[in-house]
Amino acid sequence: MDWIKKINFISQRGIQVFQELGQMVPLRLTGRASQWFYSQTELVQQQFQTDWTHLKLAIARYFMNNHWLNKMKSKAICMRYRQKDHDQETPTDYFHRKIELLQLVHDLTDPETIMEIMNGAPREWLPFIDTSRMLIVQDLLEALKYHEETLIHIASKDIERRLKALEFSSNRSFNRKAKVNAVETNFIKRKPFRKFNKKLVGAHESFAKPQLPKRDDIVSKGKTPDQKGARPCRHCGSGKHWDFDHPFNGNDKKAKTFLIDLNLEAMNALVAYENCYYQDSDISGSEEDIQSDQKEESDSDTQLSQEDFPSPLE
Repeated sequence: MDWIKKINFISQRGIQVFQELGQMVPLRLTGRASQWFYSQTELVQQQFQTDWTHLKLAIARYFMNNHWLNKMKSKAICMRYRQKDHDQETPTDYFHRKIELLQLVHDLTDPETIMEIMNGAPREWLPFIDTSRMLIVQDLLEALKYHEETLIHIASKDIERRLKALEFSSNRSFNRKAKVNAVETNFIKRKPFRKFNKKLVGAHESFAKPQLPKRDDIVSKGKTPDQKGARPCRHCGSGKHWDFDHPFNGNDKKAKTFLIDLNLEAMNALVAYENCYYQDSDISGSEEDIQSDQKEESDSDTQLSQEDFPSPLE
């Protein structure tokens, strides 16, 4: 809106300038304003170019409609000192920013304008800005300029005070929650310590879904899969016995042909499982196997000695 105010100021230089502005301003329009003007018929364009007043009213009717006017009125009323995107402005900057919009969209008297500007200012300004003795807007501007450094310092101290209050309130809330959580934890039953679950020997997704009911009543000799950290039986999911110790009735073709469909990764897992099983079997049966082997060897030696070396004749 600054450019409209500047053109209004230029139009006051004389009647000739006032009329020529109606013809010159359309040449300087850009963007949507240019599209709007040149979308009109030649007759309408000539009417707009009669003088600056005709062109200004046409622009206002199109771009400054009731919706725009109501939006700007609300914006002017809600305007505050050092609000978002204006955190570095001075008191006089705030004065000019708000009065410009108030004069554009509102028809207020000087005392009403002064009151509206002070409504958006910090309350800490009141001891320094006595509006009861101000009759015109210029009085407020001069008072703000005179006390500007003091008002800026007061605003900075007010911001620090609010930040400290916010920090204190946040700390109190945090401490209160911490105490409540500490009290609640005393009544919470502690869960038993759970050991880290390592990957079981021979584990693979191909063996994760048993096809038969679980049979914990079948217990393998020696160490069970649970004791050796191996996966449970792939047939029933029991950790009490190995795959090879699970009984079959001879009719379960799926269990017999299962190995045909395994991939390389599953076969490697199965080999690791078998190694774990046979390691246990060798250890548990080593003494019996040695004794039986020794007995067989002694029997065979005895038999050979009798055949090859017959007893002497008496």
